[in-house]
Amino acid sequence: MGIYSEEYVAVLHEAADKVIDQHKLEGVSLEHFVNGIYMLEYAFRRGLGKKDDIK
Repeated sequence: MGIYSEEYVAVLHEAADKVIDQHKLEGVSLEHFVNGIYMLEYAFRRGLGKKDDIK
């Protein structure tokens, strides 16, 4: 299963929620940020991501 784990994805989503809340992202900025999160999640699910990618 590569380095993907539910824990990494959970941390990624928790961090994303905090960033969205703290920076009050909306509109295009929010869309770009969320797309980046989905790309990282895709990489983790395919075993392409590294733990350091979410630090």
